Amino acid sequence: MPYLGKSPEFGVRERFYFTQTSAGATSISGFDDNGTSLRFTDGNYVDVYLNGVLLVDGVDYGTSTANTISSLSALADEDVIEVVAYDVFNLAKNNAEVTRTRYYKTASGSETSISGNDDSGVAITFPAGAQLDVSLNGVSLVAGTDYNTSTANTISGLSALSAGQVIEIVKYEKFVVSDTVSAAAGGTFGGAVSINSSNFKMPDLTTNAFYRTGTFTPIYSSAGVTTAYESNLFTDASYTIQKGDYVRIGDMVHATIFVKLDYSAAAFANGGAAGQGLAFMGLPFKVKNVTNYFPMTSTVYFNVDTAGGWSSYNWVGFGRPDKKDITLYYSSAGGTVSAITSTTVYTTGSNDHDSEVMVQLTYETDEA
Repeated sequence: MPYLGKSPEFGVRERFYFTQTSAGATSISGFDDNGTSLRFTDGNYVDVYLNGVLLVDGVDYGTSTANTISSLSALADEDVIEVVAYDVFNLAKNNAEVTRTRYYKTASGSETSISGNDDSGVAITFPAGAQLDVSLNGVSLVAGTDYNTSTANTISGLSALSAGQVIEIVKYEKFVVSDTVSAAAGGTFGGAVSINSSNFKMPDLTTNAFYRTGTFTPIYSSAGVTTAYESNLFTDASYTIQKGDYVRIGDMVHATIFVKLDYSAAAFANGGAAGQGLAFMGLPFKVKNVTNYFPMTSTVYFNVDTAGGWSSYNWVGFGRPDKKDITLYYSSAGGTVSAITSTTVYTTGSNDHDSEVMVQLTYETDEA
């Protein structure tokens, strides 16, 4: 048999009866008349009755001690305490969406309606026609006979109250099944959603919008080509390897590039020439468009021909705001920073082996 609570032994509502066998007790806990141990997880979800009369939470009793009804007036022999504990109803939805709110309002005298703030200064709110539980001094009132809720936020139609009488209003939030997001059909939560990290799983990482992976085709470019830092510096036939891979998590992108030129087939194109500042073009997403944001690459691996005049300095690259390129530089003796040039990876008529360059860049993007 299916249940809409936690399990068969923890249903949506549990009742406990405690019959007093001696006078003087001021608290209730432990096993009830049926041998069931009193238990509840939230004192706001407990109703307590003394000989059938509903008691007032915080006035007639307290629930600050786990699984205990305390602060009772001394009970008499044969008094019966009934405790009704409500479990949180949960059907694939945030538990906090299913709530019960209590309001207590002490009459000043002659009122036939209740509205405004309760005794704690909390505004009494509910829609017109709401189905509420309303009690007068612990005795349940009958909707439509003893009171009505035809006006929003107001209990009307009461018999004139006497000073000191206490009206208790219990409001239940409605459980809306349409708010549930289906695992099969998907959907959108309108409010914030908290997820325990141990339960957060993305079964299909290849199509998940939050976590994406993919490939791209990097090229060499420069400031001197037809469209600066966009056009291909070399002919397509110049490359033997153009490998680009990326992982994107949210707005963070990690890109890996490996480019190899065939010295025997390499040729400049699109206005490319020796001595132009070198860059990689083709990142999968633009670098975030923020002033002075220049994400730096990892250490650059390179294997180039000495015919290009290269010595032993290390390379480094930088992404540029709102661009899909990585410009390449090196720092020489004396702290001088200079651009890596096209001559470093290819020198017309002088190279005798292929050039290889590998680099990684982690950066933020503001592209979708």
